[in-house]
Amino acid sequence: MKKFTQEEIDIIKEYYPTLSKEESKATMSILLPNRSYSVIISKAKELGIRKSFWWSEDDIKKLKELYPITDKDKIITYFNGRTYKEIQTMANRLKLRREIYYWSLDEVDILEKHYPNSSKEELEKLLPRHTFIEMRSKANKLKIMRIYKKPKKTKTLKITICKYCGKERLLKSEFKNRTKICKECWKKLNNIDSYRNKYGIELNFDKMYNTYSSIDWWKFTYYGTPNGNKIKQVPYEILSSKTMIDNVLKYVIMNEMCFDNRNKILNIVLNDFKKYRLNGMLYKFHKSIYELIIYLFPEYNIKQWELSATIDNCWDIKENADDYLKWFIKEKLDVDNIIDFKSEIPKIFTISELRRINEHILNHIIHTKNYYNSYYEWFNTLFPELKLSPNDFKEHISKDGKRLNSLEELKVYETIKYNLGINITPTYGKTNIIHIIMNKKMKIMYQILLLKN
Repeated sequence: MKKFTQEEIDIIKEYYPTLSKEESKATMSILLPNRSYSVIISKAKELGIRKSFWWSEDDIKKLKELYPITDKDKIITYFNGRTYKEIQTMANRLKLRREIYYWSLDEVDILEKHYPNSSKEELEKLLPRHTFIEMRSKANKLKIMRIYKKPKKTKTLKITICKYCGKERLLKSEFKNRTKICKECWKKLNNIDSYRNKYGIELNFDKMYNTYSSIDWWKFTYYGTPNGNKIKQVPYEILSSKTMIDNVLKYVIMNEMCFDNRNKILNIVLNDFKKYRLNGMLYKFHKSIYELIIYLFPEYNIKQWELSATIDNCWDIKENADDYLKWFIKEKLDVDNIIDFKSEIPKIFTISELRRINEHILNHIIHTKNYYNSYYEWFNTLFPELKLSPNDFKEHISKDGKRLNSLEELKVYETIKYNLGINITPTYGKTNIIHIIMNKKMKIMYQILLLKN
C-alpha cells in the first residue's frame, strides 16, 4: 500500500472530523478516489483524528425541547447528520427523560380498569399518548391479565347436494370452474391425485386405501411403488385396523423373514422388525416382541424367557421367576414327577453345577433379586410336598450373597458378621471357615460359637 501524501493527510484532517459517516464516505470517495474508506478510517485513528461530537448551545436547547415529547424519527430528521445513539448519549448526559414513555398515575388506573375487557380501538381512544404495544408492555409489568377476545366473524355457509357423493353437506367452491364439491370428497380427490402423481398408485374413489390389501401397502413401503419411489409410511387408515396389522406381521414373519416354525420364531429380535420397516406396527404391541408373538402364534405356547431377545425386566416380577424354575425342572431336566426327583435336587441346584450345565438365569435370580435367601427356601415355597430340610443342600447363601459349604458355616458367618460386627471373607471350597480367622482369640470365640450352635 502506498504511503499517504501530505495533501491526503491535510484532506483527512479537514473533512473527516466534521462530517457524518454518510457524508464523510461520499466526500472522501471524491477527494481521495484511490483510497478505500476503511483505509482512511485506520489512517485517521493512527493520526489521532476523531469524529467531532460537539454540540452547540442551540442544539442542546432544541434537544431539551424535543427529546421528551417527540418521536424518534422526527428527532433524527431535525438533527441531520447525527445518529440516534449520539442523540441518546447526549440526552443521558443532560439527564433528559422521555416523557412519551412515562405513565402517569391516572393512566395506570385507566389501564388497570379497561385493559382486561376493552378492545384495542377503545384502549387507544382512552390512552391516546401510548400505542397498544406500550400498553401491553406496561400491563405485563403490572401483571394485568387480558380477558378480551376478538369476536369471530361469522361465515355464511351454503348447503347443497355434493356432485360426487350425492349427500346434503356444507360445500366449498374453491375451484376455477366453480364446481361444487363437499369437503370430504375434495380431500379424497386431492389424495387420489397425490398418490397418482408421486407413486403411480391408482386409488378407487369409493374404496380409497382399501383398494389395496394391507400386505400390498407394506410392499409399497419396502420394495417400492410403480414409479420406483418408496412410501415412507403405511397410511393411517390401514394402521388403525388391528386385523390388517396382524395380516402384515404374520405375512412378513412367515414369508419374508422365513420364521415358519417354533424354533425359528424364538430367534426373532428387534432389528428384524427395523430391517423390514415394521417399527410403527410394533408400537401397537407396546414395542414388546413377546406380546406380539403370543398374540400371533398362541399355538406355540412360547414363554418369555425362551426368546433370544428376553427383556431385562422380565425377572423383576416374582411370578416369572417361579414359573421359570418350574419350567426348567419340567422342560430342561425332563422331570414329570417332582417327588421322584427329590434326591437329585440338592446335587443339581448348586452354583457350580448350574454353571456346568450352562444355566445362569437361576443363579442370577437367587443372587440379585432377593426373592428367596436360598434354594432351600425357594423349593419349600413352590413345592412344600417335598419337605426338604436345610441340611439336604450342599451349598448355602448368606444374607449378603456369600456362598458357604454347610448350614453350620452359614450360622457362624452370620453370627460373626451381624452379631459381633466383624467383617470377614469366607473362602468357598475344601477349606474350613476357621482358616480365615487369623487371631488366636477369634479362633477360641469361633469354637465357642460352633459348640453353641
